[in-house]
Amino acid sequence: MVKLTEQQKQAIAEAIETAEKNTSGELVAVLAQSSDDYLYIPVLWASLLSLALPGIFILGELLIDPVRIYQYQVGSFILLALMFQWFPIKMSLIPPIVKRQRAALRARDEFLTLGLHNTSHRGGIMIFVSVAEHYVEILTDQSVSEKIPDQEWEQLVARFIDCIRQGDFATGYLETIKSSGEIMANHFPPGAGDNNELTNQLIEV
Repeated sequence: MVKLTEQQKQAIAEAIETAEKNTSGELVAVLAQSSDDYLYIPVLWASLLSLALPGIFILGELLIDPVRIYQYQVGSFILLALMFQWFPIKMSLIPPIVKRQRAALRARDEFLTLGLHNTSHRGGIMIFVSVAEHYVEILTDQSVSEKIPDQEWEQLVARFIDCIRQGDFATGYLETIKSSGEIMANHFPPGAGDNNELTNQLIEV
C-alpha cells in the first residue's frame, strides 16, 4: 500500500494546474493500489501443489494409506490457499506478463471511465500508476499520439519507475507532470476559451 500525504496530493494538484496553464491539453494523475484482486491465484497454486502430493509420495516410495493421502491433500490445500492469500506471497506467484496485462487493461479502463477521450481538443493525458504491479504508463488521446512520438513518454515513464524503486511516488508524479506539461506546451499551446474539463486532484482507485 502507498499512502501519499495530503500535502503531497495538494502538490500534485497544483503541479497539474500549473502545467495546464501552458497547454490546451488535460492532465490527469491516477494511483491504483492494485489492478486486479487476483483471487484465483492462491486457489490455483494451492490446488496444483496439493494435487502433486500423491506423486511425491510415490517417488519417495512412501507407503501411505490412500485415505490418509486424501486427508493430507485437503489439509495442504486449505493451508496453502490461506497462506497464499498474504499479499506479498500472492503477488510473487503471478507471472510478470500477467501483471503487466492486468495493469495495462486497468489503465485503459480508467482512461475511458474518466472521459479523457472526450476532451474538447482530444488532448487528454493520463499518468497511471499501479503500485502492486510496479507499473507506470502514460496514456494519451488521439490528437496527442498523432503529434508526439511514444519515445518521449517512455523516457518519462522510465524516470518515474526510478522514483518508485526509491519509494518516492510523489516526486515521480511531480516530475512527470512537469515534463508532460512542457511537452504538451510545445505541441498544444493554450487557446482562447480553454476550460479545465477534468479534475486536477490525484485520483485514487
